[in-house]
Amino acid sequence: MQRLIITEEEKKHIKGLYEQKGLVTILKGLGKNLGLGVEKKVVQNKQLQSKISKLSKSDKGSLIPKLLNSFETEHLLKNCYNINYCDSKTIFNNFMEKIANIAKLSKFEPTSVKILNQTNVAGREIINVLLPNGEKILMYKSSGQNVATTGKKVGEWFVIPGFAKNGWFFKTKETIELTKGGNKYLTEFSNYLYENGTKGLSSGGVKSTVNTVTDIMKGQRVSNRWYDWKPDNIDFSKFTNKMSFDDLNKSIATAIQTKNWSLIPRAGFEKLGVLNMREYFQNNIVKINDIDPVTGRWSVIFK
Repeated sequence: MQRLIITEEEKKHIKGLYEQKGLVTILKGLGKNLGLGVEKKVVQNKQLQSKISKLSKSDKGSLIPKLLNSFETEHLLKNCYNINYCDSKTIFNNFMEKIANIAKLSKFEPTSVKILNQTNVAGREIINVLLPNGEKILMYKSSGQNVATTGKKVGEWFVIPGFAKNGWFFKTKETIELTKGGNKYLTEFSNYLYENGTKGLSSGGVKSTVNTVTDIMKGQRVSNRWYDWKPDNIDFSKFTNKMSFDDLNKSIATAIQTKNWSLIPRAGFEKLGVLNMREYFQNNIVKINDIDPVTGRWSVIFK
């Protein structure tokens, strides 16, 4: 199945046009830049228009650009807007050319790998490393949330070429296979990280941002269902008023809706690296995605 590719220039116009309910017109106007390898008249094809008109609301919404943090922006992939609109074949082929010489490396030695940057993106630990042959690659630690469909277990590490424009980790069956036996060196590297974490890797000059929630949340869509937003990371004993996890989420949703920030506890979030969560919510929200005080559902993007 062929995928549409939306260029950086075209992306700039999508949000405003989509809000005017012109999605079909947008795609017609993309013409030869759709990357389908056919003449521009194909966008007028009734079958294509039919598929576009049947896009779900969430799929249409996924075309709206996501605010990325600095790490994601640094490793942004060209011609990859999201999981459905991405030149996956070209990106993977280019990545395979980039790592071709890795197969020539001898047995994996942790001290020969240098961590250039270590951070969290969307609740996942990720490292940018320099290999002995001079190549730089990204490795991330799986949350295991999609183990049933991907086979990626909690704590396993996988290589990725980078990120889509909506923040999607570029992970496919082919990239997963690279650390599942497809590439001997990367498989040994992945197994080492699974057993030992990043301990033992060279950390000279590493820029680590893994311990502060500010960096984890920065530019992210954070919600009551966010990966690191869980009772284990919250010290309820420090709350002035006794409340459950559900009560906390309802208070946060109400605070976001009414701007009554006093409803959010200050202390109790030290494990997440935040000393005053009330001020953090009050001063760092750049977009509100969803609020429902009754159920405690909330979703925001932090700056």
